[in-house]
Amino acid sequence: MRKDLDLLDGPDPSFVEDEPTVKVDITKCFQVPVVVGSLFGSYELDVLRQHILNNKDVEYDEENYHTYSEDTPLPDHPAVDDIINKIKDVIYAIDGSPSLGLECTRKWAHIHERNMSTELHDHEETFGVTYYVSVPEGSGDLVFKRPHQEPFVVPPKEGQFVIFPGWLEHKVTRHHSDDLRISLSFNLKAHVI
Repeated sequence: MRKDLDLLDGPDPSFVEDEPTVKVDITKCFQVPVVVGSLFGSYELDVLRQHILNNKDVEYDEENYHTYSEDTPLPDHPAVDDIINKIKDVIYAIDGSPSLGLECTRKWAHIHERNMSTELHDHEETFGVTYYVSVPEGSGDLVFKRPHQEPFVVPPKEGQFVIFPGWLEHKVTRHHSDDLRISLSFNLKAHVI
């Protein structure tokens, strides 16, 4: 199912009138909905890329977070907040329920260098979200897995997001480029209001 969502809160000169701000495809992955879409006009990829790279060498305190070595802490920034809010709006528009409250419980970035990958894992919250900031040719794919079923593969594209149930196991295949593959990830917890 394909949807064009107009999620503008007000006039913004960076948007082209009559163009939707979000395009999404809702796909069944093992009979589980996975949303793949693109955001348009609400941020600058270069600003977000630079913000992530500025924090590349910062590491999490392992006592406070169960994390993987490629996770990069992501301090607050208007571009990050804008993406999180747009993704919340996408979920509200699809769900159609104003009583679904969404809280961002954690956000981080992945910076993959050549030959890096991410092992199979899941997230503890209601939704996991990945947003692609830099995707050079040869970037690793996002792969969802369930026992006794064929994997569901999502090739990354710059400016694309993927929303999935947090319990759905996934991994990222090996990165085959000398240029960095950069993605922003976050968890959203649903609270019924």
